[in-house]
Amino acid sequence: MAKLTEWLNKHNEQIVTETKRRPMNTSVKPDAGQQRSTLIELPFPARSTVADTLVSAYNNELRNPAQTVFVLDKSGSMAGKRMESLRSILTEPVDGSARTRTGPVGLRNREEVSIIAFDNRPATPFKARYSTTQPAENQQLRAHITALTPGGATAIYDSLQLVYQQFPATQPGGQRSIPSIVLMSDGASNTGATFDEFSRFYAGLSPEKKRIPVFVILYGEANKNEMNQLATMTGGKTFDATSGALAEAFKEIRGYQ
Repeated sequence: MAKLTEWLNKHNEQIVTETKRRPMNTSVKPDAGQQRSTLIELPFPARSTVADTLVSAYNNELRNPAQTVFVLDKSGSMAGKRMESLRSILTEPVDGSARTRTGPVGLRNREEVSIIAFDNRPATPFKARYSTTQPAENQQLRAHITALTPGGATAIYDSLQLVYQQFPATQPGGQRSIPSIVLMSDGASNTGATFDEFSRFYAGLSPEKKRIPVFVILYGEANKNEMNQLATMTGGKTFDATSGALAEAFKEIRGYQ
């Protein structure tokens, strides 16, 4: 650090001349153009509500919308408390109650949401566009989550293959959404494609599709090793639903979206 400081001080005048940066110390005069201009600084908002409003406007109006596919295990092994937990976890982002100490982590305006529930096979996808001003589709989304009924086997990799196949090779009209997959399961796939078969399928995907991460929320006696391999391969991450810190998990997932 001392050598870097020494080098910057020695070459400060050259840096100012070539890059038009302002000088580090008063011994070097600023560029002529800088001398004629006034340095204007944007003050930080004095109230947290102002900062919250700015962040909300960016997330819901300005940024590229997220495109989130929830792949939900509704097999027999998810019956009881696991299914209750899954419904609760998903309902909170929809109704806006999912929060951490730093603010809300729910769905955002214009977000494209798909739900693919699966047991022995993946069901027909349910699709909706989340809106902060038009609640009708949000209510349908919530009703679809509430209606999930467990039963049957667990076809995780058949379902994930379907999801990747349904993403377009390129986004139409130059649109740039932020796609991701959230898998919620006990992590014990016991029918259909195996992990090795899915790995070979994934290896054949286009570079654009390979950039779509899978985030895994695990329940109970999940095959954690295999699910960690899945998340690592796709650029996602695994979270433990039994720890109770799912709001923090969604916050981290939001960081990727």
